[in-house]
Amino acid sequence: MNQLEKILEISNEDQVREGTANNLDPIGKLMMRAIRVRRRLNLRDVLFDEHAATVQRHFNEEMLDFIGNLLCFEPLLRFNAESALAHSWLSDFHDPRNESTYEGSILKQTLSDNRRRSIQRYRQELDSMSN
Repeated sequence: MNQLEKILEISNEDQVREGTANNLDPIGKLMMRAIRVRRRLNLRDVLFDEHAATVQRHFNEEMLDFIGNLLCFEPLLRFNAESALAHSWLSDFHDPRNESTYEGSILKQTLSDNRRRSIQRYRQELDSMSN
């Protein structure tokens, strides 16, 4: 639960609750209803403090927007690889004419999170899905 609370502290809580309402299994819905966000944090405050003056000189709004889109709780709104590469903060480092894009089908993760597995077992099951 604590991880979800931490994510919600820096996320748009209303957007998260509305966006995930129809996409969660019953346990997930119960967990989301039980979470009470104690404080709201600004992503800028989480990433930078007054002791990081050197970093702050290189910080800008584009970077903050980019990181915020990567940390978006709602999967349908979160950046995928293509969206991330197209973002203005990375545009100087990405040239779509010279870099390939995966054209295959999307791998659907069908493993239930309601069953405990060892990390090794989880990886084995994921690997078997991609073959």
